[in-house]
Amino acid sequence: MNSNNIIRYNINYFYKQRFNNKKKLPNRVLKILNMNTKINMKIDEEKLKVLEKNKNNFNKEQLEKKINSNLNKLSKENFDNIYILVNTILKEREDILLEYTIKNLLNKAINQPIFCELYAKFYKKFYNNKTQKIFLNVFNDLISLLENKLNCENDKNYNELCRYIKDKNRFIGLFIFISSLYKLKIIKNKHIKYYIDYLIKKIKENNEDLEKYFETLCKFLTNIENKDLINDYLDILSTFKDYKLGMRYKFMLTDLFDLYKKL
Repeated sequence: MNSNNIIRYNINYFYKQRFNNKKKLPNRVLKILNMNTKINMKIDEEKLKVLEKNKNNFNKEQLEKKINSNLNKLSKENFDNIYILVNTILKEREDILLEYTIKNLLNKAINQPIFCELYAKFYKKFYNNKTQKIFLNVFNDLISLLENKLNCENDKNYNELCRYIKDKNRFIGLFIFISSLYKLKIIKNKHIKYYIDYLIKKIKENNEDLEKYFETLCKFLTNIENKDLINDYLDILSTFKDYKLGMRYKFMLTDLFDLYKKL
């Protein structure tokens, strides 16, 4: 017989014939095929066990240190290279390392507000529904943590005062980071309004933390640079002129109004 006339079938064709109602393969052939399938299934199960074992034996602390080290080096010049490195590390155990990465990124942003825009762009590279959920949980936890008030009875305690000032700067950095995400169109208007309303509510309470919330609001709106958004709160902002604020804070409000006119 001419070899060109030989019809060839791959193994999958024969497997499918086991379930063909029109044609029935000989019992001997069916037995061989079924045995082969069982062997293949066992091999796959063994492979899964090996993969699971390797997955559970990774060094979490070491990988977190690598992520942290790379994020510490992040700059405009090496942005793409750092992303590739961090993303490669993440792929080893994203289910555990992703939350750490977002927390670490956010923590660096609020401690170094001048780099918020850079960190926001880096976060955008990982942005999806999953990371958004993680981010919101971390953000809300930070809000609660950094809302601490300075106890007036202990204001002579230098360490307490230093901690308060540090937390105040981190609190402001948190909202500057949010405004940077807004400019990247990661956060929508309705969410920004929610944060603005939150800050205004805190200012209206007029407690000992008045200046912290006021400074945060001014820097938040200044960094957003959205005339329509500022316009929605113009009347409320105007009432703050009558609040008992230091000159530094009154100048912040004046600068915000000047910005509004230029936009």
